[in-house]
Amino acid sequence: MIACGGAPARVRTLAGRKALPRKGITTCSRSLTEALGLDRERAAGWTLGRVLQNSLWDVEGGATSLAPSQVAMAQAMLERL
Repeated sequence: MIACGGAPARVRTLAGRKALPRKGITTCSRSLTEALGLDRERAAGWTLGRVLQNSLWDVEGGATSLAPSQVAMAQAMLERL
């Protein structure tokens, strides 16, 4: 179990890594932005930029498709915009 913002969330394994389901990503993002007093839309935009950068690095490394964890993160952040 992963505790984020005081609420535990189940984890699942993607490519050998533990990743939060999309709802868990949204919950953690909301909790962090509230706790830190950050603008939610701006934080989502920064996160999307990082997803893009990570995905480009993966492609440079030979990946032929997007990592499921990056897709889940992008979808969760796009729901916030």
